[in-house]
Amino acid sequence: MNRNVIIASAFVVAAAGALGLRFGLPAYAEYKVGQVLDAHIAKLPEPSQGMYAGLSLDYWNDRLELSQLQLPIYLPNPMGQPLPAIINVEGIVIDGYDLDALDAARETGTASAAPLIRQVAWDSFTVRGQSGSGSTGSGPAGNGAAGRIDGIRDLTMDLLTGGVIALAFDEMRQEDLSARIPPDMAGGVTVTGTIAAVSLSGAGPDGMAAVGIDGVALTGTEMISGTEGSRTAQVRTEHIGLAGWKRGKGNAAGTIANLQVRDIRLALDLTLEAEPTGQISGPITVALKSYELVNMRYDPFTLDAWASLSDVLADDDVEPVQMASAAETMLTALERARTLDTGFERASIRTMETKVGGISAFVMDQLDIHDARGLRGGRFEILGYHVTDASGPDVTIAEYSGTIGDFADLPDWARMVFGRPITADSLATAAAWAEARPIGELLPDVDLGTFIMKGMRVTAVDEPPLDIGLFAIDRMTTTRAGTVDVAVRMEGIRAPVRGSLEAVPDAATILQMLKANGIEDLSIDMGLSIQASLTDSTGRATVRLAGEDLADVNATVNLAEIDYEQVRQKSPEQLRTVLLTSQLVRAELVVGDLGLRRLFLQGQAAQRPGATADTVGAQFGAMAEQTGASMGTDAARAIGQQLAAFITHGGSLLIQTGLVKPLPVFELMGLQRQPPAQIIDLLGITATHSGP
Repeated sequence: MNRNVIIASAFVVAAAGALGLRFGLPAYAEYKVGQVLDAHIAKLPEPSQGMYAGLSLDYWNDRLELSQLQLPIYLPNPMGQPLPAIINVEGIVIDGYDLDALDAARETGTASAAPLIRQVAWDSFTVRGQSGSGSTGSGPAGNGAAGRIDGIRDLTMDLLTGGVIALAFDEMRQEDLSARIPPDMAGGVTVTGTIAAVSLSGAGPDGMAAVGIDGVALTGTEMISGTEGSRTAQVRTEHIGLAGWKRGKGNAAGTIANLQVRDIRLALDLTLEAEPTGQISGPITVALKSYELVNMRYDPFTLDAWASLSDVLADDDVEPVQMASAAETMLTALERARTLDTGFERASIRTMETKVGGISAFVMDQLDIHDARGLRGGRFEILGYHVTDASGPDVTIAEYSGTIGDFADLPDWARMVFGRPITADSLATAAAWAEARPIGELLPDVDLGTFIMKGMRVTAVDEPPLDIGLFAIDRMTTTRAGTVDVAVRMEGIRAPVRGSLEAVPDAATILQMLKANGIEDLSIDMGLSIQASLTDSTGRATVRLAGEDLADVNATVNLAEIDYEQVRQKSPEQLRTVLLTSQLVRAELVVGDLGLRRLFLQGQAAQRPGATADTVGAQFGAMAEQTGASMGTDAARAIGQQLAAFITHGGSLLIQTGLVKPLPVFELMGLQRQPPAQIIDLLGITATHSGP
């Protein structure tokens, strides 16, 4: 039960004392209210800590007043057992009540008349630990109404103690809240804070129409053992608003129509006078202009599942039975998420900024996630991303977008592996089951989503910027049929033809040639696409590299008989041996001339007085044709002719194998010692030139 319900319990219990007012005498009625309060306090676990004062009843106007009411209570504690506490309320006024309806509530535990009580108001209240440590409450309001509940229209009471278990009301408002929670009640952290106002409306057993919390300011301080310092965390927000909350019950999802938070600020001060080695030091702040969640469906069971998993992970000596129980709980939560279609229509963040030591380290203008339902992640978009690192480069990105993926098959796949329910024995059985099956039979149907990043710039001190126009993951999926499909590409990678690249020996000559032809910036596109079937051991990998005004190179290799079981069992040093057992099915290389051929020929012509790029091209073409003819086979001669045409005229050149049957890779490696003509014939290599 939350604090507001506990407070309301005390007030309504006092109101229930008026149920004996059937004798028509105000004095006697007031006496009966006192009797009910005395009887309630006597039933409490610590009756000596319960008391009331200033009881006054206006019988004819349905008004009850108490100057003070004090009751021992137990507060829910997420870190362990409920905490014993004392609530003290002053200046209580219960105005306008229905005696018959309240009498029914007293006798049956429930009532449904509107309203049972027109208003309950109080000047102030405090909640403190029974040991005297910690306090939460409201100060004097000046107008005599620091808090109030209007239109109590439904309640459920404990017939043994007279306490209120739940109630429904039209509106509630509490102002000027403050709290101090000592370390022994908050896991070693001292928590202090204030809230300007809390308002609730349309409360009932099935949810709440609206909740508003204004002016939140909380501070947590932890003393660091072995140092002279402390860590302090502060949380501030201007407004938290929740609308259309419906409670989830049993196998039904709860819903929230809208959740909004404005002007959120989190501050961490990690400065220590005697800083432990390796600890982060200095102030860190995170600020958000707004956060919004729209049309959310949630499962209360999931909260318990995460708490259970957290407890297990925090235990250094976890028993297999505990691990199995936590795994079963989490898997059940996943199944329920899919069945109940939990998630949200939209989640949004506007203007998020992180500062370290007062310097902006991270800025994000906008984040939107749409249609994240069940175990399907929906799509996302991030705009205006900027990261600053004092010891490294600045990174700005104009836009992120993509899909988060589809994991709806995971629960069924996990049940196939671990069974129902998951037990300590089934964990061991699952491990043996996985060991006995090839890797291709272990994959679930999973779509890991897509990703597009646009407009990235990396700027380092004393270095020219690096630009990436686009980075994309177009596919990243696995299937139960044992297939893996991944496609990645980068476009518009623009880097200067200078700096650290010139230190690479193999690149120095090319870079000098580019600079000599006036190319100061190098723009490259690249991509990688992999499709593999792990069950029949076939795979296809395509690598593309294209340089603006240079060349477009596309290489594709098809392999078969890859022993993926050996791949997953061997160390990286042993993988070369495993790969040698595979077979080459087909290889293809496509080279498209975009200008690099002309630059190369111009560079060669510049070293030969009187020569031109065309004459040099003709000479190199003739050399290629003669080399092919000199090998003595028709295939080699044809390749020489096609290569000569490409050198002379540009365009594109396709080189591909024509194997009659797959060739083991270890045999392919052995061909290095064979004459080129024999390699061409064995692999069935052909070349085809296409004009520009």
